[in-house]
Amino acid sequence: MTMTDMEMDAEWKPSGKIRPQSTMAQAFSTALDSAFMLDSDVNHLSQTIDQK
Repeated sequence: MTMTDMEMDAEWKPSGKIRPQSTMAQAFSTALDSAFMLDSDVNHLSQTIDQK
């Protein structure tokens, strides 16, 4: 008996473990935030730009 995609999706349960891809994606996201200063306050960033 072959299950349809919808049946497989309905039975899927997360394992609770972080997959390597998820860890890599989180690390990449953090690196981008740091590189582009996305985690800083927007008002502070605007003031810094105005001062320059």
